[in-house]
Amino acid sequence: MNKIVSLTISHANLSGIIPKSFHSNLTFIDLSDNLLKGSIHTSITLFSNLKSLNLSKNSISGDIPDSIDDLISLEYLSLSFKKVSGPIPDPISSIQELTHLDLSGNQLNGTVPRFISKVKYLTHLNLANNAFHGVLPVMQASSKTSKCSKSEVFFNASFTMEMFCFVKNEEEEL
Repeated sequence: MNKIVSLTISHANLSGIIPKSFHSNLTFIDLSDNLLKGSIHTSITLFSNLKSLNLSKNSISGDIPDSIDDLISLEYLSLSFKKVSGPIPDPISSIQELTHLDLSGNQLNGTVPRFISKVKYLTHLNLANNAFHGVLPVMQASSKTSKCSKSEVFFNASFTMEMFCFVKNEEEEL
């Protein structure tokens, strides 16, 4: 059991609360589309090797823990279609490897933080169906991001990242 690195129990009608502890070697956790409830416990952030966390389509509520930035290897985070509330926590900006962030279909509110536009490798951002207000910060294409034209942003509408890359290029010319 010490060598298990991936845990997928999705679409299984799994009920109860999210376990407070998992095996520390896990790099992939998918508990999506179940009947889990409660809040996201801060112990989930103890897995420094975790690359993918999918808790979407459950009945999980509450805030995203501020300690989410402890998941330093995280590339994929999906907390969509739940009852997650509050603002997007600033510590998400510290997750340097994040490429996919889906927080759609929740009760998140406030403005979309400016740091969202500076997450270096982010290629998929879905914030649709929340209670945000204000403007979406301009997404800046990093010089290290070669997949710019394949990226997507969803904010109660869909856009391709090409538009945001174009905006950045025009800003650079000014």
